[in-house]
Amino acid sequence: MQLVDACTYYGGKRLATICTEGVFRGFNTLTGQELWCDALNDTFRPKICQANAKGLIVVCDENSIHFVRATEETYTLHGSATTQVSSDISFVRWLSVRDLFLVACQNGELYLLRFPEPCAEDTVHMVESLIQGTWWLDFPFLDMFPCFVHGEGDIINLLVHSADKDTKLYALEKKRDSETKVLRPLFLMRDHSSGGTQIGRLTDTTIFSSGADGRVVIRDIAHYQTKLSPIPPSKEKRKPEKEIAVRQFGRGGVSSVCLTAGGLLVCGSRHDGVLHLVRPDIAPVPSWKEPTWTRRKIKPLMDALSGNSEDAGQESETRRKGNLQQQRQELYARLETLKASWAAAMVDKDPQVPVSALVVDRRKEEFETECEEAIDTMNVDEYYHTLTNEFTQDNIRKKCCDTMDVSRCKITSLLILGVEVHNYQILKATRERQQLVRKVAFLRKLQLKASTGHRFHGLREMEETTVIATAENGNANAGTDAALSASPSSLFYAPQDLYTHSRLIIQGILLRSRVLELKDAFNRKFTDLRELKKGVLSQMEERNQRCVKILRQLDQPIEGLFHPYVDPEEDMSTLFTVADDELPPDVRELLQHKSDVTIYSPANEAALKQWMDGLEKDVDVVRVHITPPDFADETKDSFVPPDERTEDQLRIVDEYEKKLKEETEAVNQRKEALRNEFAALQKETQKAATQVDEELKVLQQTRLVASEQIDEAELYAISLFQHVLLVAAFYQQYAHLNTEARRAQKKVVYTRTLLEAKRTSANAILAEIESLEEEYGKYISSVCDDAPFNDKTHGDKMIRRLTRWKNKYDENKATVPSKETPVDNFPPDLWAAFCDHCEELSEMKSEINTLDEQHRAETEAFTAIEEQVHNWENQVNECNVMRATIRREFVSHLLDTTEIYYLHQGQIQDESATATSDFKTSFLRWDNDVHAHNKLLLQSDSEAQALLQKIGKRKKNMKQTEWETERLQYCIGTLEMELRHLHTLRITRQMQEWLSGDVSATEERTLEGIAKHMDFVNVSMKKKVDDLHATALRLKAQIADRTTENGAIDGQFQQLKGNVEDLQTVQTMVEAHADGSEHFTRRAKDIYETAELEELARTQQEELLRLKREVDRLRERTFPSFAVVSKRTM
Repeated sequence: MQLVDACTYYGGKRLATICTEGVFRGFNTLTGQELWCDALNDTFRPKICQANAKGLIVVCDENSIHFVRATEETYTLHGSATTQVSSDISFVRWLSVRDLFLVACQNGELYLLRFPEPCAEDTVHMVESLIQGTWWLDFPFLDMFPCFVHGEGDIINLLVHSADKDTKLYALEKKRDSETKVLRPLFLMRDHSSGGTQIGRLTDTTIFSSGADGRVVIRDIAHYQTKLSPIPPSKEKRKPEKEIAVRQFGRGGVSSVCLTAGGLLVCGSRHDGVLHLVRPDIAPVPSWKEPTWTRRKIKPLMDALSGNSEDAGQESETRRKGNLQQQRQELYARLETLKASWAAAMVDKDPQVPVSALVVDRRKEEFETECEEAIDTMNVDEYYHTLTNEFTQDNIRKKCCDTMDVSRCKITSLLILGVEVHNYQILKATRERQQLVRKVAFLRKLQLKASTGHRFHGLREMEETTVIATAENGNANAGTDAALSASPSSLFYAPQDLYTHSRLIIQGILLRSRVLELKDAFNRKFTDLRELKKGVLSQMEERNQRCVKILRQLDQPIEGLFHPYVDPEEDMSTLFTVADDELPPDVRELLQHKSDVTIYSPANEAALKQWMDGLEKDVDVVRVHITPPDFADETKDSFVPPDERTEDQLRIVDEYEKKLKEETEAVNQRKEALRNEFAALQKETQKAATQVDEELKVLQQTRLVASEQIDEAELYAISLFQHVLLVAAFYQQYAHLNTEARRAQKKVVYTRTLLEAKRTSANAILAEIESLEEEYGKYISSVCDDAPFNDKTHGDKMIRRLTRWKNKYDENKATVPSKETPVDNFPPDLWAAFCDHCEELSEMKSEINTLDEQHRAETEAFTAIEEQVHNWENQVNECNVMRATIRREFVSHLLDTTEIYYLHQGQIQDESATATSDFKTSFLRWDNDVHAHNKLLLQSDSEAQALLQKIGKRKKNMKQTEWETERLQYCIGTLEMELRHLHTLRITRQMQEWLSGDVSATEERTLEGIAKHMDFVNVSMKKKVDDLHATALRLKAQIADRTTENGAIDGQFQQLKGNVEDLQTVQTMVEAHADGSEHFTRRAKDIYETAELEELARTQQEELLRLKREVDRLRERTFPSFAVVSKRTM
């Protein structure tokens, strides 16, 4: 019994194995105990066993699947299912959501299945009921790894090792699953030059990948663990995090990799029993030395054996060189003979014989493989090129064609090559703004009528009259543009009236309307000429058809016809069509000749149908159709010479000659009439073409004039836009200054508040200092009657001593005396009392000094805040001055603005203007004169502005004074009411105290008692809070110590647990492989058989593909229509 596959579940605590002949075994990896050993099926030959973390196990052979639900002690079978697939199952991978797993086949097919619900063990499930999705990858693959699952398997990002030696990322979607459409990858990664063998998870965001080149690659997949948008296949630009070279020179490279608990990668190969332990975070230590090549001169063997002299060595060297030269000449001769044979064979080569027939047998398969690969590469490149081309065309249509209300087109000359006229493009967004233009025009018209003194009723009547008159004149736009006048230019503001932002905006809207009106007017003329040219071309076609018929009747070659020049680009549909003559010469040479390609033309098909219906008749040539008599025809046997003819025959000949003469004259007249008709038709055609060209020249001049007017309007609009930007810039600058002024004003208020607070604090400290100093100065006089100064013996002496000590202490020349060392024989009790008074004076002095320091600090802070107040006030004043300056500059810029456009009398003429008039109705006014005139206007206006400013300030001051008076009156009334209320309360309190009889129990004493109680409560509560804080700190320190101890113990436990697991694993492996070397022999044999079968399947698949292409090639040669259909399908 041989082990086939194994898997773990429940976090590695249980192990399930599947052996040959369907033997299913379970083990406890912690204790090494065998849990069960049963045979699933006698005829079952398993090859795959995969389990998930929940204990759901899938056991598969080539085309069937068995479902097992395992627990910690036993297992339960839940039936089986037989897959109807075209290839054998290669491997299975579980997903992280629900009970879903992926089944991969050897031909690249991929199925998403769900684990069935609990049922009887002999249940046979329909595989269609279990399949959740089906995909077909473009290449078979060797291993796969699902790196991201969205929802319940709706989107799966899958990494695979493809058979074409690339690592690819596919996005599997349930909405796009299909059995026929090949799924293409999103990203391609060439991590392994010889192809990959296995993919596995290293961490949550990294994977390891092994390959046949002997390397292990570690790659970050965090950017793949999300929903990816579908894109064409592209090469992944992100490089792997690390590449570890494990088996550079091993046969087959790394075939299997597994991850251990300590973060080690165990790498092995199927060709030997060597295991490599690799730490991903540490570079591997090489155990081999790279070989180096060394050049050495090897003497001939015979010389070395016989020990000949140096002369013998030179003779042997000369002989060897001669032999080499002779061999080289023989090879050259054989090569020349082979080349001559090849040239002779290629001279008479049959074109139907494929090139592969000339290849030797040992190179034929390689040649066919290369051809198929080249064809596949060409098809893939053509497919992606077609996708790119379609994407580009869609973008051009979406951004350049679909956004246009009027697309760009042109009209070319019929006679002169290169003469053409284009129309104006108009965007759809421009049409959408016409409603705003109508409203603005109506408002402007209302403003004009209001300025002339008309009433609204008169304006309405005038509009109705305008609409009626326009309708009578046949204007098509009268109904839609009723609010507009004959032209928006009549509604423009004069340059001197553009001094407000709203007028600038209105002027800009009217200018855009003017530009659109000019473009529409020209486009209407363009459309009329285009229709005229279309009609002329159709008439030319009819005349040319008539001329061709005339030439056929005259039996003359079809020559001398007038063919106008027609540009195919006039039709906008040809924008996305590339003609053969537009291709490069090297590409044009690759195209098949017209005679080699079957072309199906709609025009040819229509002509064929017309001919088959009998509509196309043969044209009768105008000629004489009278045949001579039989006896006068020399080509016949009954010919009679003129001398031997009878009288009847002579009479018949005379009649024949007479009829021949008459018929010849009629035919000549008919031919002359046809020639005259041909000349007249050609003349009419040329005349029509000349007329169209003349109209085209007129349209060209009209476009020049329209372009000039449009450029003028656009220049004017640019000037207006600059003016609008100037207004916006001034407004933004002014708003910024307002913001700065408000911020500075807030800072002024805030600093003034701080200033008042500091002033109050300093005054309070100063008052306290003064009271302490007063108490300090009167201390001696206040304690003269207290002990020990009231002693009759030593009282006076002690008072004098206290006075002297105080004076010296004030000068810092004395210290506080000690109670233990009495002087002048004072009693100890009196000296102790004296020392107490000295200490009290010292404490009062210290308190006075402390308050002096506080008062000095408060004074410095007050000075600093006062300086800040001055700075912020200066900043507010600067902002106000700058705002006034900006307002003056804005007014001066607004009044000193000049507009440049078509100018008439009384306006400015710019020297560098692009469009000018003929100066019949205008003259030049220089820019300097205009600026001087503006300066005079500003000077005359300055006095009026100053007066207006003074009036405004006076009014503002008056209003502010009135408001301040009213506020003060209100405050006075409020204070009077509050005073009355307080007086009433005082009298009421005094009456209550007098009535109660307890005069001493006043409110002040009650409040003082409450304050003392509050102070006592605060002190006690503060002490309790401090005790609680100390207890909390002590508990936190104890918790930290316990945490450190637990961490150390947990580390020791994990180390011991890892050692026990390693010992159990080693013991299990030793028991499992105790049968000697037969296990490796059988494993190698199975692997060899599997490889041979895979090679046979691949060869059969390639042979089927080659036969299919050969059948398609034969069909294309036999049926040309099949070739056209197949090309369109591709």
